[in-house]
Amino acid sequence: QYGMTSKRTNQVVFSEDLSLAFHQMTLPFSIGGQEQIMQAFQSGDLELLTARLKERAEELRAITQVYPDEPYPTTIRRAMMEVVVSAMHIAADAGGNVEQEMGNISPYQTIFHLTSTPEIIQWVVHICRDLNEKIIQCRIQRENTTNERINHYIYQHLADPQLSLESVSAHVGLTASYLSAFFIQKNQIGFRDFLNTQRVAAAKRYLTDTGIAVSEIAKRCGFTSDSYFITVFKKYTGITPGAFRRSKGNQEDRDDTPAK
Repeated sequence: QYGMTSKRTNQVVFSEDLSLAFHQMTLPFSIGGQEQIMQAFQSGDLELLTARLKERAEELRAITQVYPDEPYPTTIRRAMMEVVVSAMHIAADAGGNVEQEMGNISPYQTIFHLTSTPEIIQWVVHICRDLNEKIIQCRIQRENTTNERINHYIYQHLADPQLSLESVSAHVGLTASYLSAFFIQKNQIGFRDFLNTQRVAAAKRYLTDTGIAVSEIAKRCGFTSDSYFITVFKKYTGITPGAFRRSKGNQEDRDDTPAK
């Protein structure tokens, strides 16, 4: 057994330094430095991550000079392993298959075969790069799945005049403000514009293929009134529903002037 990890603290203690465990717990490691490393990891900036790891290594080298009983090789391995463990936990929380990403080789075994600080840092950066890519893949997959759920719900409830940003956000478990920004990011169109274009598209099919009255089409497409339907239809097509129907050669025309 090369080492063990606390899932709560991400602290790594190697078997070779268990006798010094209590002493190591009291070493003045920089918590801020560790946070900066993990921020660099999550940003995906490998150059920044490398720089932060080098700063950490220099900090640990200085500490071990003050505490001569603390061997630097063990200290640097333990500190860098804690970075790897933290990154693995972040990737796992994001939905990544960390075991598959790491392969069959234990990182504890690997780090013991690295003899220099540059080698260790390079190894950590390599692992963090792979884990970060996995996190990005998981996020994109999760976002695409969410977007598919949103669009499916919209299509399924297109005829519902109560369909709104709020009702969709409640269905997918997001706040309305977040969903609004998310929808624009994924679809390059605002929610209201998307909803109207889909309703107008559905109305076009009715106008082209059927002789259903305009007022009935308005209801089937989720518009709250005939007048609102005609206003929206003209906004997105430039013509009224009746004029559109005639342009498609459908002679089964119905008056598109709303009743007073």
